Amino acid sequence: MAAVNLHNNLLEIDVQDQDLHDILNHIATQGGIQISQLEGLPKKRLSLRFPKLPVVTGLKRLFRAAEVESYVLVTEVAGETTRVQRIMFFPPSNGRSQTRPSRAASRRPPAAPALRSPPPDDRESEDDDESDSGSVFEDLKTNTAARRLLSQLVHPNEQVRERALERLVRLVDSDDKQAELLEFLEPLMEDLASEDRTEREEARAEVRKLLRR
Repeated sequence: MAAVNLHNNLLEIDVQDQDLHDILNHIATQGGIQISQLEGLPKKRLSLRFPKLPVVTGLKRLFRAAEVESYVLVTEVAGETTRVQRIMFFPPSNGRSQTRPSRAASRRPPAAPALRSPPPDDRESEDDDESDSGSVFEDLKTNTAARRLLSQLVHPNEQVRERALERLVRLVDSDDKQAELLEFLEPLMEDLASEDRTEREEARAEVRKLLRR
């Protein structure tokens, strides 16, 4: 490996035409990071260079350069340090492109999948999902934990937003639905972290619409 170094929670990459899986495995070995569902990672070769960055920031830059569609970083915060414990990948579903949706497309994302509700009614839920795409938002309304986590997605602190997304994913009851949820929320998460104030405000408005529906 040309140069992939993870030390003191700082990630540095300088590679030319390297296999993405090899890059990630090298990072995981150095950082003691667990990888789940590696089959969700696209097979491609990558040329990328950046200096030492906090590991979360560096991984996001790596996955953005590689056009990784759906993933979650499971982190642990100790003081001012955020350590990545696990990376979860989710394969594209329903024949969708393996590239992450563009920001233009993120303004009107597809309907989110239903989340687990505390008092489940399987038959009613199945009928509603098939007949009315808006019913998924009814599930959000009746799931107190999901509503609280959705409200945290507009928090100004990026770590709070990332942890809220991780916990939302855990509420979803299948890999396919997790992938759909990430496809729905990840473009908004990118805009929430944007340096452009307009993009941040538009993303916050999209999240708040979920809570008002």
